[in-house]
Amino acid sequence: MFESMGQRLKQLQTINELGNLTTTIGRFDEAIAHFEAAASIAASISYRFGQVACANNISYTAYLKGDFELARSAAQSALEAAQT
Repeated sequence: MFESMGQRLKQLQTINELGNLTTTIGRFDEAIAHFEAAASIAASISYRFGQVACANNISYTAYLKGDFELARSAAQSALEAAQT
């Protein structure tokens, strides 16, 4: 629905929010998948803030999950995206 209307940003925001909600209820793998999908959209529309936010969300969710390597890697990606 969103794509056909050319509203990729709204699609990104909706998918990112699904990630936030699934993080809240402890479905970390599903949340990370949502954040990765949202990050892909952000990259496709060159929306740097979205890329930073999604990488940060992945980092936080990975931390909660106990996947500290992914948490570190995603935090590094967020930092790099923020500095470009």
